[in-house]
Amino acid sequence: MVSISFLKIRTNKMKHFFCALCLLLLTGAALQAAPAAGARYAIRGKLQGMDTGWVYISYHYQETDHIDSTRIAAGNFFISAHLPEPLMVTMKLSGNPQQVSFLAGYDTITVQAAASRLFDAAVSGSPEQDAWMKYREEFMAKVPRRNGRDDTAFVKALENQSEAYVRQYSNWLGAAIVIYDRFISYKGTEKAKVLYEVLDPAVKQSYYGRRIAYYFDAGIRTALGAVAPVFRLPDAAGVMRALQEFRGKYLLVDFWASWCPPCRKENPELVKAYLKYKTKGFDILGVSLDSNKPQWLAAVAKDGLLWTQLCDSNGYDGGVTALYGIKAVPQNFLLDKNGKIIAKNLRGEQLQLTLQAILGQ
Repeated sequence: MVSISFLKIRTNKMKHFFCALCLLLLTGAALQAAPAAGARYAIRGKLQGMDTGWVYISYHYQETDHIDSTRIAAGNFFISAHLPEPLMVTMKLSGNPQQVSFLAGYDTITVQAAASRLFDAAVSGSPEQDAWMKYREEFMAKVPRRNGRDDTAFVKALENQSEAYVRQYSNWLGAAIVIYDRFISYKGTEKAKVLYEVLDPAVKQSYYGRRIAYYFDAGIRTALGAVAPVFRLPDAAGVMRALQEFRGKYLLVDFWASWCPPCRKENPELVKAYLKYKTKGFDILGVSLDSNKPQWLAAVAKDGLLWTQLCDSNGYDGGVTALYGIKAVPQNFLLDKNGKIIAKNLRGEQLQLTLQAILGQ
């Protein structure tokens, strides 16, 4: 399987830089229970090497992209805009591919940076950001440099320090972020459940706490015998299609992506099953996590995928992947004619053997 992490951490002589391109687009009641009013954030900054231009502050929230902007004058800027609740925001500069992310609340934040090293900006004035930075500066500094992909000592140290941070900073948003990234994103669901109970009630009610709970509930939503959660996504022509349209046949809902080698390796098996059983009441619905549409469609054509293809272009940050608890691909769900889940993650010959038992030779 191919998975993705909310944080990307790399080491260099015991200095750990991690960039949180965050804010997963999660849907459902658990995430809709956010504070309705919110308030305004305020960011004041000084930039070296950039006297004029634009500053952009962006974040994702409840399936919507939010972008605020302000002008830079003599290297200084100030921006204030609505923020529904404390969130991780991303700051970019015009004409500059770099970015920096930090936790913003309703305090006035100060950002000082060289435009050429925006990712290394000094951010102050946000208690939540200060607590978040402790993860990098104190806890991750205790993790040894990774020595190869199968370095179990590195993995163990990373998990231990992540757990220690959550327990010590359980009343800060960073603890919920670490639970999701370090444990849920790496299939450590049982540990995540234990640590979730350590969180302060206010953190549980935050955006990051709610998305943990929403992920836990995915196991119930997609349990065998449950009616598969309904969704709507665009097909290759941009037409919105609903899962309910495909009822009346046995349907394999297949989550995949063009950039996922295990998915591409599995596709020939799906093609065999589709060609053998498509006239016997079987269909496949592909759900791609691709953000690059030409790349997605090229893979569909190259692999000969003849069934309907939809795309959740926000990938692991998408509403449908959150709805189904998808943290790695490939994954699939076999539904009966009424939309009930009767099997999961059928691979290779397993799919054909299952269909043979249901539909005959």
